[in-house]
Amino acid sequence: MTEISIKIPQKRCSKCKKVKNLDEFANRKVSKDGKRGTCRECNNKYANNYYYGITEGVKTQETEPTGIYKNCNTCGERKDLIDFRIRTRNADGRDTKCKSCLSKEYKEYVKTFDAER
Repeated sequence: MTEISIKIPQKRCSKCKKVKNLDEFANRKVSKDGKRGTCRECNNKYANNYYYGITEGVKTQETEPTGIYKNCNTCGERKDLIDFRIRTRNADGRDTKCKSCLSKEYKEYVKTFDAER
């Protein structure tokens, strides 16, 4: 007798690091393989923790001054890092504009839509 081996597509979960079948991952159109990076189980755990306010393992914004300063590219003021949003793509991990400048820009942006109506 000849054994037929069927290869079931598998993927490693980026959260729990376990190798699981592809049907244990939710769909995501923009991914190369069409699946999310985390398995449904890990994704559900994260969502439940977020919903019920359990902050263990969830990134939060700092509320205390860090003592590290940065210059805002818009207003030019030297401000503490907590005055800048987290932006992981930037080299220092923070946005180039302070939160108050971003807020002002957003309010101006919204006014353009209100004027069009």
